[in-house]
Amino acid sequence: METCLLTYYIHNKEVKSTCDFKLKIDQETIVIYEVIRVIEGKPLYVEDHINRFFKSCDLQDIKPIISSRQIINRIKTIIELNKQIIGNLKWAVLKYESGIQDFVIWASPFFYPGKELTREGVNCSFYKAKRKKPNSKTLKNKVQNEVQQFISEKKLFDVILHDHKGKITEGSRTNIFFIRNNTVFTSFDTDVLEGISRKKVIESCSSLGIELIKKDIYKDEIQTFDFAFLSGTSINILPIKRIENHYFNTKNELFQELLNKYILKSETYIENFQWNL
Repeated sequence: METCLLTYYIHNKEVKSTCDFKLKIDQETIVIYEVIRVIEGKPLYVEDHINRFFKSCDLQDIKPIISSRQIINRIKTIIELNKQIIGNLKWAVLKYESGIQDFVIWASPFFYPGKELTREGVNCSFYKAKRKKPNSKTLKNKVQNEVQQFISEKKLFDVILHDHKGKITEGSRTNIFFIRNNTVFTSFDTDVLEGISRKKVIESCSSLGIELIKKDIYKDEIQTFDFAFLSGTSINILPIKRIENHYFNTKNELFQELLNKYILKSETYIENFQWNL
């Protein structure tokens, strides 16, 4: 069940009241979506999100009814109509069994971790599951529903997905990184949803001259790492305190250096952002 915040949302080309918001999703509906962060009334890394959206559509053999320019126009319109300064926007293309498509964009609920959570870290657990198409960001799948129930029952921040061999891939709604000595480790691109925040972490490592290795990482080797953290649109980058019974140190100089660079990149983007319609 999706929730629409603020006053308006856009359905195809029509501006509608939030009171009328409802997505028509059944078992046969394919939903490709993106969540983007709004800061100072500007969409953060909008080009990256749009590029990933179209990549997801290609992987699902969907030719969307909307262009990049039209998406940017809708984003600008909904931000201005709702006078949105901060928060998240979500957009989706819904393809029905009939072949008909809808495009919907709305202000969605969000959670931004505070300083305390960033300092203390979060609790996670393992969960055996593998996405059929990890590079495609789709809204409705069985794994997501089961995972959300598990997270709620166990009072976790997120779960770390792994396959039948114990190979770690990603969080259910995040990407995961590990640090050992002065090196950052993460999974191969082909095994994960290539998150925009993940991309910015990798770029930050490159800018800072930090070695980053993409490799297969298994459950039974997490104790060999000094530090672990998650990345995501709403959370930026966030330390992991615990994965099941293994506790990590939540203070790390390399992570702090990365966090500072990551935040600076976001601030610079917003400062220089201009609408290209």
